[in-house]
Amino acid sequence: MFSRNGGRGLNIRTIYRQMARTLRQTALASGVAGAREPSEEMRLRAEIRAVCAQMEQADTVFDNVTDPDLIDASVFTMRACERKLGYLFKQAKAQRAAMALEAVDARYNQAPRIP
Repeated sequence: MFSRNGGRGLNIRTIYRQMARTLRQTALASGVAGAREPSEEMRLRAEIRAVCAQMEQADTVFDNVTDPDLIDASVFTMRACERKLGYLFKQAKAQRAAMALEAVDARYNQAPRIP
């Protein structure tokens, strides 16, 4: 029999906390001079929210149905959402790293100040 969380501990609240932490860090980095366009950050945020909503909906279906086919479908949807969130979090992390490198590069490329 398939366990609900597949042994991985699916927890929507944990996913939301991780998403919020990632977005806060990305938002802090976006204040850096030379940062990427805000539209890229906003697209990523919207996509993460949509995937979390889809996962929450699949979790609700899993809790409320008894048909084995619907249970399987909700499990597959939750696993797909987990994978997609992993991908999106990697993108957010890479974006944050790129912004940090741009900030360091901008600092080193400034003309030296003469007192």
